[in-house]
Amino acid sequence: RGNVLILGEAEIYQDPFACLLESAGYQVDRLNSDAAFDGTVDLTTYQLILRLDGTNWSEVIPPAGQDALVTYVNGGGGLLMNEWVLWSNGIYPAE
Repeated sequence: RGNVLILGEAEIYQDPFACLLESAGYQVDRLNSDAAFDGTVDLTTYQLILRLDGTNWSEVIPPAGQDALVTYVNGGGGLLMNEWVLWSNGIYPAE
């Protein structure tokens, strides 16, 4: 099927997503530290990045990692995020 990177959160929160994806035939890699996502991870091997945020919302992806995500998505890579990513970055829905 393809490769998926789960980025962010502790493994206990990644586990349900990893189990679901692996049972569907995906190869899953995990990186639970936002700070470690510093732009050195080769994202070209992934069909999807699942970006989780919530319990460690104060941890920030370094600028080089953010640039790598933008490049990945602009190049056609898939990115799926939960709502806490928006909240922790100050992006709120209009009321």
